[in-house]
Amino acid sequence: MSVDFANIKWKSVGLGVGIAFLISIGVTLCVITGYATYLGFQARGTPDQEMIGTFANGAGVGIAAVFTGIGAFTGSLYAARKADTDVPQNGMMVGVITAVIILLLNTLSIWTIVSVLLALGGGWLGGKFAASKQP
Repeated sequence: MSVDFANIKWKSVGLGVGIAFLISIGVTLCVITGYATYLGFQARGTPDQEMIGTFANGAGVGIAAVFTGIGAFTGSLYAARKADTDVPQNGMMVGVITAVIILLLNTLSIWTIVSVLLALGGGWLGGKFAASKQP
């Protein structure tokens, strides 16, 4: 399969990448904030910052990785549905660009690799799903 860059709707792909990161970062921040709120209620005051930091550094990266895949899937659905031709390629491009940005912004770790794989998988799956729903 060859990629024809002329058939890619770059505005939709860019918005799809933005959706992917918005979902990933937004859900991760909400989960960490929820955990901090839970600790605050438990302590009946200011929560322990060390526990919040430990949770964010431990579970936060896993949560971000999973929701990067979900965000890439959602963003690729958007981009692929806006495309007239090469629908799967438009969806996959969201996953590829999301994965490249993740590689550029993070140090290489197991969670970075998981995030990249989930972003690529989400982009591919979203593009395939959108192509199968086309008339």
